[in-house]
Formats: sequence, structure tokens, C-alpha cells
Amino acid sequence: MTSFLFRIDEVREDPEANPNVDNNGHWIPSYEPGDNIVVNEGVSGIWWYCNGNQIYRVDYDNLPQGRIHYKTYSVFFSGGSGFKILHGNALNPRPGVAYHPLGFVHHAGDGYSSSLTNVLQGTTLRCHRADQIWVSKLLPNTYHGPLATTPDQGGLKGELPIFLALLALSMPVASLQTYLPHMFRNGMWQMHNLPHGWVDKRGVLVSVYSLPTRGGGTNAQAIANLEEGHGRRYYA
Repeated sequence: MTSFLFRIDEVREDPEANPNVDNNGHWIPSYEPGDNIVVNEGVSGIWWYCNGNQIYRVDYDNLPQGRIHYKTYSVFFSGGSGFKILHGNALNPRPGVAYHPLGFVHHAGDGYSSSLTNVLQGTTLRCHRADQIWVSKLLPNTYHGPLATTPDQGGLKGELPIFLALLALSMPVASLQTYLPHMFRNGMWQMHNLPHGWVDKRGVLVSVYSLPTRGGGTNAQAIANLEEGHGRRYYA
């Protein structure tokens, strides 16, 4: 079982910042340091531990020792153009980084599954089934792609911080503390029945950490294997 530590902080554009728009007039997040700020909403400031079987909150004083940063992504929702993704911390972006649309890598040899990425390849899922509730909960219609032709097609894997961000953004911010711990039970990702949480200019900053194997944790390679769908995808 793959274990990891993570945080999901709610991010908003500072009211004093000058908003940016694309060529179509749709809002895009700022690259300027200080223009994006963490707000005390949702699960901001809370550490979470996935032990491979369930998710639970961890007090700062009880955080596992020796945690190692794995990846950080910042994901925003723009009501006019969908998800905008930065590989890194939107509070203080590295020089030269850019926001990219949510993209998908398609896998013909793995049940026509799709991998989440910020490197645009496919703009939709490779395919999805009508019985996959997670599709409409996690993603707006423009990302759904074609219907599968057989019952074993369609599934989701890919960048873990992006997946956690989409899961958080799929829920109303006020529901996150209550529902996030229930989204992973018995080693399987679950889905909620809440209204959508997609609000224009809402963003989350997601950081994932590996833990020392000597303490029962799993290393970065194990998390990478999880992202690649070895053993089990996020959703099948």
C-alpha cells in the first residue's frame, strides 16, 4: 500500500492585484509573486496522511519525521476556460514557469485509461463509461470525451497533486473538512454526492510528501508507481 502526506491550501487572487485575462477575455491566474494568497477556508493549513487504506488528519506536532517533498501543483478554475495548472507554488512562482490547461495522456494499452497532466496532449478523457459517476463530479462536460464501447474501458491515473486538486475543487469549500477524509476508504478512492465546487477564480495549492520506508512509509518511486496506475488506478 502506498502512503503519503499532503496538504491542500485554498488560494485566491489578492483583491489588490491587477486581474489578468486571455485573448478571449477569460480570467487567468497571475504569475506575480504575492498576487495569489492562501485564505483560511476549506482545509487550508491542515496536514493529511494517506496510509494506503484511509485518509486522516494529522496535527502538526505529530507529523511523521523525515518527510521529503515529492511534488507541488497549483490548480485554479476559470469559469470561462476551465482548469489552469502551474507546476509549482502559485504564491511565488519560479521564473519561466507557466500555467497550462488540464491535459490528458491517453493509454490504449491500459483499458483506454487517461493520465492527468499539465502538459497538454489530449484535451479530454480518452473515453468514459455512463456508469462512472466520478467523471461528471470531477470534471466539467468539456473534459469528458467519448463514451466507451466496452465495460472495461475508461479509467483515471496521473499526477497525484493534480488529482487531489480536482477532488478538492469538485466540492464546495465549506464541505472539504467533512468529506475529504471519506474520499479514500479501504484502499479505494470514493466519490461524493455534493454540488459542484467549481467557482470562478477558486484555486488550491497541493503539496505531496513521501515518508521514510523505515517508518512504514513509501518512497518517491512508490508514489510514481501509484501515479502510473501500477496495481490500481484512482478510478477504474
